[in-house]
Amino acid sequence: MRSVLTCLLFVTPVFTAGMLVAAENPAIDGKQPLPSAGASIPLSGHWTMERILSMNHEQSMALWKTLPPATIQELQGHYMGLVPNSGDPKRQAGMADYMYSEKSVRGYWLGKVFRQTGENSGEGYNIWRFPNGKIVRNLRLATQVGKSLIDDRQSLLLNYGAYNKSTLTDELRKVEDGVFIGAATTETRDGKRSPPDHFFLIGPIDTWVDIETAGSHAK
Repeated sequence: MRSVLTCLLFVTPVFTAGMLVAAENPAIDGKQPLPSAGASIPLSGHWTMERILSMNHEQSMALWKTLPPATIQELQGHYMGLVPNSGDPKRQAGMADYMYSEKSVRGYWLGKVFRQTGENSGEGYNIWRFPNGKIVRNLRLATQVGKSLIDDRQSLLLNYGAYNKSTLTDELRKVEDGVFIGAATTETRDGKRSPPDHFFLIGPIDTWVDIETAGSHAK
């Protein structure tokens, strides 16, 4: 994982004109994948980085509802996480504070990591960056394809309650090879689900690392 993380550690993203721009990485021009030493993000050309970052919440969720589920077999390794909110300064600011701040309790979100453990079962975790290059792997999850909690269609369900005291479930659907949209909900007091948040995963950009052997920065 070191090769890709070394590249990502020193990229400082800022929100401008509704798009996430890597201020210290001029290679991100909306058309080319993020560079890395020994790995690349497999965008096909239909869904460029520019197109992904131009999406807002409503567009992302409308697209998500039309898509087939991601599969256990195809999600293997580390996928970069993005939350585009084009043209929505309020959502941009909220997401920047909540998911993209090294100084927050949560840290700066670098994405999710997956591996298959059975025919329709898998596991994963989230990965975060903190000041001075500290990398933390946590928020473990179990994966399986099943009925959506949002629209009853099939999704790849990411169940955080399998490892945490949490009702959070992410649901992944496939845009194209290497590009996925997630919808995240939690259980409300009346037993229903919260309005979904959206995110994109792009990759894989690197391989699985066991949390138990990831080093002192893992928890």
